[in-house]
Amino acid sequence: SFEKLGLKGLSMWIFYSEFDTPDSGNNVSTDMAETDFSLLYRFSGWFENLSAQFRYAHMDQDENVADGSDWDDVRFYLVYRF
Repeated sequence: SFEKLGLKGLSMWIFYSEFDTPDSGNNVSTDMAETDFSLLYRFSGWFENLSAQFRYAHMDQDENVADGSDWDDVRFYLVYRF
């Protein structure tokens, strides 16, 4: 929360995960690491049911197995709860 900075309603978080899978055999798959950065703002007053979120994710796959590749994902959400 950024309330101490005068930015009530703003929050941020980082999520990191790693997935380790077999490199050979019937269940061969790519190893992967994912890092997500999210920034969320919850409005107040007349728009108290509205929130806006920006999310950036980077997926880093083991490129030596099963045609793995890296990619980035950027999303913007507007959510209204009623």
